[in-house]
Amino acid sequence: MKNMLKWLLLLMLLPALESKSQHIGKKFPKEDILSRQQVENLAVFAEWWGFLKYFHPAVVKGHINWDSVAVDNIPGVLKAERKKDLDKILTRLYNSLPPAEPERHMKQPSGDSIFSIFSLKDIEAMALPARMKSGFGELWQYHSPDTNRKATVKYKQHTLDYPLFIDTLYNDGAADASVRLLGLFRYWNIIRYFYPHKEIAATDWIGVLKNQIPSFYKVQGRLEYGKTVRRLSASLHDSHSFVNDRYFDSHYWGPNPPFTIAWLAGKYVISEVPSDSVAKEYNFRTGDIITSINGSPVQDREAELSGIMGGSNDAALHRMISGYLLNVDSTDKVNIQLERDGEVITTTIKRYPYAVISGWGKKNSELWKYVADSILYVRAFGIRKKDTLPELLGAMNASKGVVMDLRGYPDFNTIMVLQDALLTDCRPYSFQTNWLANYPGFFRTSRMEYRPFETLELPAYKGKLIVLVDANTGSLPESVAASLSQRPATLVLGSQTAGATGNMTWVYLPGNLSIGFTAVGERSAGDRFVQRKGVKIDLPVGQLISDLRKGEDTQILAAVRQLQ
Repeated sequence: MKNMLKWLLLLMLLPALESKSQHIGKKFPKEDILSRQQVENLAVFAEWWGFLKYFHPAVVKGHINWDSVAVDNIPGVLKAERKKDLDKILTRLYNSLPPAEPERHMKQPSGDSIFSIFSLKDIEAMALPARMKSGFGELWQYHSPDTNRKATVKYKQHTLDYPLFIDTLYNDGAADASVRLLGLFRYWNIIRYFYPHKEIAATDWIGVLKNQIPSFYKVQGRLEYGKTVRRLSASLHDSHSFVNDRYFDSHYWGPNPPFTIAWLAGKYVISEVPSDSVAKEYNFRTGDIITSINGSPVQDREAELSGIMGGSNDAALHRMISGYLLNVDSTDKVNIQLERDGEVITTTIKRYPYAVISGWGKKNSELWKYVADSILYVRAFGIRKKDTLPELLGAMNASKGVVMDLRGYPDFNTIMVLQDALLTDCRPYSFQTNWLANYPGFFRTSRMEYRPFETLELPAYKGKLIVLVDANTGSLPESVAASLSQRPATLVLGSQTAGATGNMTWVYLPGNLSIGFTAVGERSAGDRFVQRKGVKIDLPVGQLISDLRKGEDTQILAAVRQLQ
């Protein structure tokens, strides 16, 4: 009866807890720099809060506004001068929760295909009172797989293969330190319990938390907050670690240069020029090496961007940096220094909105063409309409061999139908890792057999095929390349891919922004794709700057030679 009265009293107080969650302007210590003890306190609180969010029945079922608990108690945690002061706070909050009766008849998932990224060792490592750790151990071991109000695989009538996270948005809360720290704790714990690649891409995750706490606490202004969130995202080392932040994008990035930049042989090189007239006007050419930006070495800009850009591997990170290298400020001009055949050239170029540049005609706009001796080159990532595929398959079957370019992101429906026509004699498979719904920390790996995407009356292509890949091959094209590589008479040629495929999901943070990450693990048969490493390359060929200067593509040339 006593416990029942306590539970009813808590339910009566819920409206007050909800209203507090939207308050900002909490009282904090005046110092802008946190002490080591304060950082340790907040890190312990983040672990404590995150565990109970996903394992305590009252919190899991949404009976308590758990975000409010974090926001309202962070100031007190900061004021705790000693560990025993923090222990008192956590014990008081823990004891205020409705008693949790472990479901001792329930068993944790087990089997050869099941693994966990969280264990009793992680609980034992928490800096919590011994009695509380014992209670946490029981909650974890005898967790009830009931409806989780914070993570689900259900969307309307659909069951997804990745989790969706349901959290308060706090659109106007980024100005408050307690709300910003709540966002950090939210993301950090989601990665801890729901990231299938945690063991390879989120190493020393506790260290990341402690490193990020001071940054989230002392942020000054919305733009700095956006940059701080990007640093957090970059710490995951995942090429799906995108940040959606309209405020940051509109206030930080400048217009675009009138050319594409690639990272080749450790240098930033102009790789594609869509307008000859603009190139002539501002004196730049394909193959020029960028050595200086507005009077500073290009390495300074690289260092600035590397901290706020994510990537599963070095090639993917530098691809991201290349894409934003010259978006330096809001003006429409930028001064750059170029190296061309030993000559140093300084020029001021005009920059343009993306809509302007995307409207310029491209030299390589043909979707497919014969390049040599009846060898067909197919720019697969450029094909956007399925009704072009019958003509393409006819050309492929009339050729002696096909070079398929996946160095870009294709249209999903079109590439999947085209893939069907190439895999008629092959049924590739991969191993997929999915979160076990309502069991945070647990995943199941299943063998996934290839299934035709859509039945169209397309002629099959069974001839020789070379697939081109590089750092621009990320996510969907990596999956396609890995599947095609299991096909007979097929080779993958090129350089390291982006190293991230499988469905992704999003974490929503205060300030109306979100961070993505890879939510479904993928590993292709024969390790034809491995997270972070990317697609297995049969014929490693890097792009040569000397070929670019001659208007040639090193990888296409190598593919043609191989087919000949």
